[in-house]
Amino acid sequence: MSAIFGVWKKNHAPLAPALEAIENALCEWRCDTRATWHAEKIGVGARVLYTTPESQHERIPFTHPAFPHLVLVADAWLDNRAELCDIFQISHSERATICDSELILRAYVKWGDACADKLRGEFAFALWDAPRERWYCARDLMGFKPLFYFDSPQLFCFASDVRGVLACPGVPQTLDEGMLATYLVASTTTAEKRRTFYQNIFKIPPAHFLVVTRPAAQLARYWHPDDAPTVSLPTRDAYAERTRELLERAVADATRTNFRVGAHLSGGLDSTTVAVLAARQVRMRGEMLHGYSWSPSPHRRNMADEDERAFIEMVCAQEHITPRYLEYTVDDAIKIQTRDMTRVPREMALREEQVQEASARENIRIMLSGWGGDELLSYSGRGYLPDLLRRGEWGKLRAEMARRIPKNFRGAERARAYGSLFRRQMVWFLLPDFIWAIHSPYGGRRIQTKYIRPEFFRQQRAAIESLRDPLARDFPNVRVTQSVRLEHGHLSRRMESWATHGAKRGIVYRYPLLTREIVEYALGLPPELYYDAGFSRAVLRNGTRGILPETMRATRTKAEPLAIGIVGDILSHATYALYEQTRPRFANHPATGYINVAALQAETNARKLAWTRSAPFLSALSCFYLQLEPGESLWEK
Repeated sequence: MSAIFGVWKKNHAPLAPALEAIENALCEWRCDTRATWHAEKIGVGARVLYTTPESQHERIPFTHPAFPHLVLVADAWLDNRAELCDIFQISHSERATICDSELILRAYVKWGDACADKLRGEFAFALWDAPRERWYCARDLMGFKPLFYFDSPQLFCFASDVRGVLACPGVPQTLDEGMLATYLVASTTTAEKRRTFYQNIFKIPPAHFLVVTRPAAQLARYWHPDDAPTVSLPTRDAYAERTRELLERAVADATRTNFRVGAHLSGGLDSTTVAVLAARQVRMRGEMLHGYSWSPSPHRRNMADEDERAFIEMVCAQEHITPRYLEYTVDDAIKIQTRDMTRVPREMALREEQVQEASARENIRIMLSGWGGDELLSYSGRGYLPDLLRRGEWGKLRAEMARRIPKNFRGAERARAYGSLFRRQMVWFLLPDFIWAIHSPYGGRRIQTKYIRPEFFRQQRAAIESLRDPLARDFPNVRVTQSVRLEHGHLSRRMESWATHGAKRGIVYRYPLLTREIVEYALGLPPELYYDAGFSRAVLRNGTRGILPETMRATRTKAEPLAIGIVGDILSHATYALYEQTRPRFANHPATGYINVAALQAETNARKLAWTRSAPFLSALSCFYLQLEPGESLWEK
């Protein structure tokens, strides 16, 4: 992705040093062209990585003779270019050289603050409106591209990477101790989509725009899952056809590039659907798709029954995809844990960084992922049966339950199956939150206080309660459950991490299952479509007839026992190795003000730490690797 950044010196202080400092902090972001520009009180810059044919016509910053008072920097890949060109009456002969920045600028001129809602695709941008003396910044629907900012009475600055904002002179580097405490007790701050680990440095959340004027900054939302309209088609076959059309269009948009394309490979429906359609797209222009799996090579390790690699090999043979299997080491895990997590994201970094390294060696620039399918198009349909029960639709409920019980079950076996279904798929969904908090299959909301200093925990307890992830539960309604999962923050957190790490290798991610068309379509579907003929995830299964092998469409599980076992073994060894590496820092590092070192030592000496419970332990050790500028300390008051 491209890096964008900018500064507004409200007090008319010199601009050039600030722009230079920000760009230096982003120097590892690969680019094809770069530039900075500044006027009297504002300055912008970008490190542009070409992706689409039109991106090679980008200008930094973008201005237009018809609108000389507007200045724009954007990291964008728009999918509704044709529609926008029609609206702006741009001739067909000009469209090939019209960059996405010009379409965004024209959208702002036409629709003002509502312009972000008119754009489709992936984008983050900032626009200076000189006559109104204000910035308009926006981020796409799902948060594919991050955008950080700081605002004070003297200074406003923004950047695609938090390190850019931190590098700007005048931005204080004050740790947000509430965020750190939450991370230590919960090993995640996934739900928090705006705050960072630094006070007064924020992210623009997905589907939001930010207006910054001299006196204030105002954040507003332009889209919500409740906005998705209801979808109504005459037959299940019509839904299947519509699903296929949307999938093919989304993948075609994601592969509209002059560069080499790669895709994730797994035994699951989501990534495989994307990979197959992408392989067919790039093959039409005489190229082959490169696929990357988190599993080890089948030639080095035997495949077990229902191993996902068997499906990967089947699909690769069918679609002429070149597969790449990856290996991980203890050193890889330690390298990730010893980065400053306040500046460098680490969500799903262990396995995906190996994908990025391998794809960079093969000059892959566009990486496709099936991330987001589980929440939407391939959702299981959980919540539909209890919704029928709650609404008293007994006829439908009886019919739906009968469809879920194997026809060969008889007598007591059939009665037990009905009882199990009633408990697991209906009664459980109707239980109150306090029971879910204790017994949730997703882990409840328990916090791990063993490795945090008690006094620090007591000081930050209120902040922890407000920041930690919401209760993970299912609701007796399909759309409500989907909307809650969409709002949770785990989707954007992973995409932000992959975008940042991919940037230094010149890799841009696309997520075809999270386009706005597909998101709204999945949210608006009748809930009964998600289960059909004894199979959950029926919307995607039915929509991929002729795309996926029939044996894969009919499988009920995606097993990767060897891959999970290898990761577990690596994390287990890495935990103890990292402890030994970190132990000399316990004596005088300021992190001891936060971390219960005695608990770390006792746990390690007892050798009780299973890798499945190692996340809080590793989070605590990571605090001893926060990287500071010389002479600075985050802990100084």
